[in-house]
Amino acid sequence: MSNVLDLVSTAIADHHKRVAYIALSLAEKMKLSDEKKDMVFIAALLHDTGAISLKEKLGAFIFEVEKPYRHVEAGYLLFKKFSAFDKIAEIIRCHHTYWEEGRGAEILGEQVPLESHLIHLADRISVIIDKNNIIKQSKIICKKIEENRNKMFKPDILDVFLEVSQEESFWLNLISPECIMLKTKNLNLRTVNKQIDFNELLQLSRFFCKIIDFRSRFTAAHSYGVGIVAEKMAELFGLAQKECLNMRIAGYLHDLGKLAVPIEIIEKPGKLTTEEFDVIKTHPYHTYRLLKTVKNLEKIAQWAAFHHERPDGSGYPFNIKAENLSLNSKIIAVSDTFNAITEDRPYRKSIAKEPAIRILNDMVKNNILDANVVEVLENNYDVFNALRESTQKSAYVEYSEFETELANNIEKYSL
Repeated sequence: MSNVLDLVSTAIADHHKRVAYIALSLAEKMKLSDEKKDMVFIAALLHDTGAISLKEKLGAFIFEVEKPYRHVEAGYLLFKKFSAFDKIAEIIRCHHTYWEEGRGAEILGEQVPLESHLIHLADRISVIIDKNNIIKQSKIICKKIEENRNKMFKPDILDVFLEVSQEESFWLNLISPECIMLKTKNLNLRTVNKQIDFNELLQLSRFFCKIIDFRSRFTAAHSYGVGIVAEKMAELFGLAQKECLNMRIAGYLHDLGKLAVPIEIIEKPGKLTTEEFDVIKTHPYHTYRLLKTVKNLEKIAQWAAFHHERPDGSGYPFNIKAENLSLNSKIIAVSDTFNAITEDRPYRKSIAKEPAIRILNDMVKNNILDANVVEVLENNYDVFNALRESTQKSAYVEYSEFETELANNIEKYSL
């Protein structure tokens, strides 16, 4: 996921990985426990998940970033809803906290985790790195960091950094594409390497579904709806129960790659330019690339990522023809389209039953969607639409609660 977060702009390429490398280097030098090193590593890789817009992401690259409350609180609220990441949520929430001669030991009446101060320093080091002549630049970076001792950075953590920074290999590893692999080869990572059962996998996929959807009010319930409709459609095709549940997971995760698409494009009210549409077309590729690397999710990766392929091979990004597309992928494609046309979007209102059916059948005629799957949807339209509406209603309630809590949390900083 950190990989796709860094794809939004070349300006932030590999940022999360660099922060994780620096933070983990410091944690090792400080001899933190294995559990704390796990927390540091994961939180560093995900620390800017709450930065929704490209403007917000780039704004966080200003060395002395001002009032980054929205993205730290958004990240905190997203992660705290998933019990396995509740400690990580607290670390992410405080990762922009200045030390301020000890006043930064607490914020909003709560103790700031040591890991947050550690990631704050690592994050600020990363934003001022220029990959050109990294060894020469290292002295300038150390000087800038030292100038902010006690103001921005906790002195004892800064001292550890200055010690680690004496090694040229530290800087060279930082600009290496394999820097994370170099550092994490022997990392325990008990937190993420543990075996999870199927119910936990469903919960995890729903958690990622929220991260994908909650970026915009227009998509706040989209992936949730795609997952539930795809599961029901798989049932009507007579697929086994576990395969139907896997279809729900595929629906939840089908737009994972959209995390690499700037929200400014997703929420654009007018027609996309050719360049903007080219960016949109990358998202199923990123979905596939991310999911196929996860053990036992290889089939789900295909079902999720092939939702813009077409029976005649003119789809994207893999140009796969009907004979090489599974029924599962065709179901996800129809579920995605059905949900999209019956939802409000920035450029139009939701489409009613009769015109929606006409659009779906026109897409069959134009070799965009599979005829058999669309026929099943049309014959059971009211069932699918009622399921979509009830499912998405609950998702919109969750989104509304998220936005309300986010606004309330941000307001606390001004009190």
